[in-house]
Amino acid sequence: MESCQQNVANVTQGSPEAPYYVKGLVLGLSAYLIGIHLWTWVLTVSVFLGGRSDFRQLYTAGYMVRTGHSHELYEYNAQRHFQNQLVSPGDIALPFNHLAYEALLFVPFSLLSYRTAYFTLLGLNLTVLAITFKFLRPWMKNLAVIYRWLPPVMFLAFLPVAAALLQGQDSILLLTLLAASLVSLHSGRELAAGVLVGLGLFKFQIVIPIALLFLVWRRWRFSAGFVLAAILVGLLSLSLVGLSQVGVYFRSLLLMSLRLASPVDQFKYGDKRTGQLSPPDSRHERSADPDCAYAVSLYRGGSNWRSGWTHPGQSRGFDVCSPALRVFHTRSLLCGGDSFGRLSVHALAPH
Repeated sequence: MESCQQNVANVTQGSPEAPYYVKGLVLGLSAYLIGIHLWTWVLTVSVFLGGRSDFRQLYTAGYMVRTGHSHELYEYNAQRHFQNQLVSPGDIALPFNHLAYEALLFVPFSLLSYRTAYFTLLGLNLTVLAITFKFLRPWMKNLAVIYRWLPPVMFLAFLPVAAALLQGQDSILLLTLLAASLVSLHSGRELAAGVLVGLGLFKFQIVIPIALLFLVWRRWRFSAGFVLAAILVGLLSLSLVGLSQVGVYFRSLLLMSLRLASPVDQFKYGDKRTGQLSPPDSRHERSADPDCAYAVSLYRGGSNWRSGWTHPGQSRGFDVCSPALRVFHTRSLLCGGDSFGRLSVHALAPH
């Protein structure tokens, strides 16, 4: 890690000053994006506090595990009952569709009221976001050449980060895991890097493709670490819900993947301010386009494996850094949901 920081410093010391128009553009865009985020908070936070957020499913899952209902964790009717009872009444439930071990993280939150738990998770997400920034800062020296404050401002101005904070999502936790894995890889600790990525299996659609790429690249220690973590979280999830619920879980995933016009998608892709549902065509577009882009990113990551690691201080240094920010589920955000999923591939892959 120290060698990376020193090398980056050596490169940036000789970097020319950014042109005036670049500095002006940075000032304008940063202020504009942060302003959008602040207004979004002002206009929509009451809606999300009312229960129409992704935190709804996570909070309820933690409660069900804590109160002995983990054997019903993937039963739609049970989830709807507890969500209506604990969060807010609604005709449609937002199902918990992650591996069961993640629900353990939200057991402490279930001891609080929904609103208090929402703000507690917000504080936790801001804390781990700050930790992530510290992990990734060695790859942001080129940005600091423009303005010293630009690296942290980019975190605040990045739309998927703001959306995850507002929605009460778990994606920032995965962001931190991938950032820590990136640091471990550059420190030569591939086994630890694989374990960290494996712990992110609650977003399996992101981390499994990454693990497969490392397997193709014959990074055996990384693959071994990933397998160890996968076995651990798999056994833990199985012990929580039982074998019968595992079948329910995989059937629900299959149905949600094939039936894009289901009530679940109507809940997730509808207008969360008005409660109106999106037209079918727009739901298909929001589902298909991010996945296509993610597939393209996987191809690009795999096709560049021969060229070796990009140095953090080179002109493409931020290609290694900012990609680690993009670890969001491709269907989990109202906008920009594909961005974290795509760039997580570029962050951990050779360029």
